[in-house]
Amino acid sequence: MRLKKKETIALVFSDLHIGDWNNFETRCDTALSILEYIAAKASYKKVPMLFCGDLFDKPDRISNKLMGRVIKTFDK
Repeated sequence: MRLKKKETIALVFSDLHIGDWNNFETRCDTALSILEYIAAKASYKKVPMLFCGDLFDKPDRISNKLMGRVIKTFDK
């Protein structure tokens, strides 16, 4: 019996919880790096990214600085 090679049709991710972490700036940097990595893989494989929720840790309190960093990441 031969196994078929699996084809990637999308990259699915969720729960990055990007936030203004006063004493944990590297946590935000890590989340944005993960987002960049997923975007690069999706581009390489020519598949869509499917985001399932919880991008921000506290969506009711997003600083302009944080929003600017996230937008810059999505624009890459």
